Amino acid sequence: MSTNETALTTVDSELSKMQLSPIADLFKPEIINPILDVIEKHVKSIPVDATTDKGRKDCIALAAKVCKSKTFIESSRKKHLEDIQKIVKTVNASSNASQARLQTLQDETRKPVTDWEDIEKARVAALEEKLTVIAGYGTKAQAEWQILSITAMREMLALVAAKFDWQEYGKRGELTEKTAADQITAAITQREKYEAEQAELTQLRQEAAERAAAAEAERVEREHKAREEAAAKAATEKAESEAKEAIERAEREKRESDARAAKAIEDARLAAEKAEADRKAAELKAEQDRIAAEAKAEADRQAAIEAERQKVAAEQEAEKSAKEKRERNKRHVAKVNREATADLMTAGPNEITEEQANAIIDRIAKGLVQHVTITY
Repeated sequence: MSTNETALTTVDSELSKMQLSPIADLFKPEIINPILDVIEKHVKSIPVDATTDKGRKDCIALAAKVCKSKTFIESSRKKHLEDIQKIVKTVNASSNASQARLQTLQDETRKPVTDWEDIEKARVAALEEKLTVIAGYGTKAQAEWQILSITAMREMLALVAAKFDWQEYGKRGELTEKTAADQITAAITQREKYEAEQAELTQLRQEAAERAAAAEAERVEREHKAREEAAAKAATEKAESEAKEAIERAEREKRESDARAAKAIEDARLAAEKAEADRKAAELKAEQDRIAAEAKAEADRQAAIEAERQKVAAEQEAEKSAKEKRERNKRHVAKVNREATADLMTAGPNEITEEQANAIIDRIAKGLVQHVTITY
């Protein structure tokens, strides 16, 4: 037997091996690669002489054998893929139904916790709103003490002092109540002091008017008495005339003296009233400046507390978002890996185990299998 005939016989033998192999096994590298290696080795070992008629015929026959092997492999591939697609379709349908059923069961199972979480959110929101309302009473009283009545501020103080169950907000709630109560109490004190000062000013004005009226009555009485004395002395002669002149001169000097004395008294009274008013105004301004400084310090402290609360809330929200994103990515990667594992496990008649499929997917995901990647 010639070399060409031996090679053709070997190719036919290897083709028979392929035809006798189960389709699923045929595409395993350890099965098909040795067969292809033998075919390739013997085909390449045949010398080709295209200058002779026989050489050309042998070359065509050898190529036809190779083509027959290729055609068989292609037809086997198509049939194998058809079988796989049927299995995949069945597995996907079953998996989808199972996922939907289990998702419904998951939602129903978690519903009591979900309902409890909704109630808890509403409870916490109510506590936060109560804190805001109580703090608002203190801020309003502090800012509007000159226009709010004492009765209104005492009603606000009663609302703040009412017992309230702060639950886990105990210390924060008590601090808010105390701060608001202190602010309202200070505002009431300011209002009472302001009203007392106004009443005192009114009393001083009334007393000054009464003193002025008494001085005027005394002056009229003195003038009336002087006129009577002058009339009595008018009947006398020269002595009386001289006496009258002396009396008139004395009265004139007395009036001038009284007028100067009255003016001095009035000037002293006005100066005293002005000094007292200036002193009280200075004390009032100093008290107002002190209260304003305390209010500003408290506002700055509250602003710092609020800034810290917002910072903590922002950090918690960022951590929550990052955690949710990691959980979504984790679930997505797990879903893709499960689907890929399911496909690998049904890739042929001789199914691989789930552990083997997971190992393959793990190596692909880590980039340890050349030319193969997973898209997540």
